[in-house]
Amino acid sequence: MDIKKLCHEILRDLYGGSRRLSMYPLGHPITQETLKKPLELLNRIYSFKHSFNIEFFKDRLLAEGILLDDTVYVSGLALDMKKHKLSNITLYSHIKIDDLYHLLSILISKPVPFDDGVTQSLKSKNAGSIAVNIEKARNLFHFESVELSASQSSKTLDKRINGILSKNPSIISAYYMGRINDDNDILKYINVDFRLRFLSKFFRESLLSLPDENAKKLLENTIFSTNWLDDNIDTRAIEGLKRLFNDYLSKQEDSRALNDIYGLLKKVGTPEIVMNRIFDQSRVLKLKTFQDSEEIINTLKFSDPSQIDSEYLKTTVFKLASAGQKEYLFDILDQLINSLSGSTKSIRQQGLHLLTTASEVVSGGGFFEEFASFCRAVVRLALFPAETLEASELTCNLAWQALKKKRWQELKFLARMLKGITSDKMQPESKREFVAARLMEISESNPLSEVITDFLENNWSEESGDFLEAISNLGSKKIIQMLVEKITDPDINKRSRTIKILISMRDDSAETISQLLSEEVDRYKGGRIDEEKWYYLRNILRVLREVSAEEALPSMEIMSSWPDNRLKLEIIKTLEGMPVEGSAKLLEKLSLDDEYEIRKTAVIAMGLTGHPDMIPKLESIIEKSPDCRVLAIVSLGRIGGPKSRDLLIGLFENEEFFKMQGLSKKDIEEIRVAIIKALSRIGDQISIRKLEEYSNKNFDKSLFKKDMLSNTAKIVLGQKNK
Repeated sequence: MDIKKLCHEILRDLYGGSRRLSMYPLGHPITQETLKKPLELLNRIYSFKHSFNIEFFKDRLLAEGILLDDTVYVSGLALDMKKHKLSNITLYSHIKIDDLYHLLSILISKPVPFDDGVTQSLKSKNAGSIAVNIEKARNLFHFESVELSASQSSKTLDKRINGILSKNPSIISAYYMGRINDDNDILKYINVDFRLRFLSKFFRESLLSLPDENAKKLLENTIFSTNWLDDNIDTRAIEGLKRLFNDYLSKQEDSRALNDIYGLLKKVGTPEIVMNRIFDQSRVLKLKTFQDSEEIINTLKFSDPSQIDSEYLKTTVFKLASAGQKEYLFDILDQLINSLSGSTKSIRQQGLHLLTTASEVVSGGGFFEEFASFCRAVVRLALFPAETLEASELTCNLAWQALKKKRWQELKFLARMLKGITSDKMQPESKREFVAARLMEISESNPLSEVITDFLENNWSEESGDFLEAISNLGSKKIIQMLVEKITDPDINKRSRTIKILISMRDDSAETISQLLSEEVDRYKGGRIDEEKWYYLRNILRVLREVSAEEALPSMEIMSSWPDNRLKLEIIKTLEGMPVEGSAKLLEKLSLDDEYEIRKTAVIAMGLTGHPDMIPKLESIIEKSPDCRVLAIVSLGRIGGPKSRDLLIGLFENEEFFKMQGLSKKDIEEIRVAIIKALSRIGDQISIRKLEEYSNKNFDKSLFKKDMLSNTAKIVLGQKNK
């Protein structure tokens, strides 16, 4: 029902009726027909309210608290009310047709020469169903709280009622608790004369539409208003709470809301017999889980954990996890974790047993969010440098569970923490040895081998990164050897995944694969390398490059003497990822190879290292390897720094060197152009100054040729200045 529209219609018909009544006496047939329609419309209001209010407010007219548009009939009634000094008119549900006729007749008449003429006139006619100038009119919704504008928006009754009830939640509580019995009780709470039989169907909807905080406050106030300390149990209160909780819990996440209600009922000392009557059987069973949890928590607080039956714990933990009762679940967890710091080994071992049982229930039931929280809480204790081993053993147990359930994020976290314990010098030696042994068990286990095989066979998911990081802390020789066997798999996807896993194992891969490569070198009998062996060695070298395996350098040095140019080129690529201290000697050796392609690639690799230790070796190449001079100059430019710069400038200006080498003019120009470009790449202040000097110098005395060197210097300077 649109209240605004209905008010407009009532005022329109009242105004139109008053104009027609001036032409007919009371009792005329036209009079009855004229007043019939406004009374019918008013009856729609009276179906949910005892009165209809018209108010005069700041030269505007309001009906039922809603500011109305200044249409002809609204403005007309406003003028009539102003003329008779009427601030408000209230029409009650027992209005008679002759009372309405009398009011409308007065409104269109001239004002009487004494005050309050309308009131006296109505009283003289015993028109008790109409009152004027009431001090506090009962509106549907007080107009001062609404926007004073002629809004065209709908003013529906449902929204109005929900708005009123939401702002007065005490009436909702009173209704459920049986403290509202008639229409006068409603008037007392909200100052609106709603009919109870009509309003009762809105209380549930209003309760469910309350914001969470307001609804919880309502529940709290309602529960705190109850008293269970007397011998006599208030049956009406029980029934009221039962209806209230049933309606409230019908929309909420049942168990979580039930927990909040249970906590409030406990605060007011509600007996168990009362709770059993308030809630239905299914909720009583959930309350029993809460009570069991409290019993376990209290037992753990004040006595030995051996008093807790593991089957009883399993059942309770599963119920709590299923119901999303994290508060109770982690209270139990906290108490069990405290037992791991117990004074005796028997207490610690019993706590370990119970925690392992609880974690298996959580992980086995698929409650992985709770399992992750479980892992974080346990690891904090395991990292504490204590002599006891129970916390570390529990962390290892959790890692096993994460592996079995393929929870890679948790396995990554647990494995990283366990690996950290083994390398933490602040931890007792016995603890580090224990954790290292348990990590080895996991890393060499069949379940892990099966998981890795599955990863190689199937498409990777968004969790693949977590898996790779997890096993990087679980690397073992057994796993690495298994992966190396698949490194030449015909399926490119499997090969790629295998290499990624090996790379993720970093130091473990470096050590084990270097050893495998050494064994392969020992088995080499000379001669040609077949295709299968080539791909095997190539992929091995790619892994060694990514993990910077210096341990493999002796084997690579031996392999660099094998008569296979593809292998030598792959060795050079691998050396690019190695520390220069180890790779420099081998790169220098390869830069002197018989094959130009090998020499060239080695010289380029020297520059790609970016390390100044390569500068003397590149200087030697410039002097002794004519076909690699330009490449060595380019590499010096890549390395950069004062040493490279000074060497390049000295070479550019060393006319004696060019004469001794017997270089042609074209060769000299090619070398100097390369030096100019290398200096441009270095780009420091001295290099730029030299380039400016070269750009202004005439190197070619010929009359017919452009000077290439000065022009090149100008070009690179121009590019630097852009």
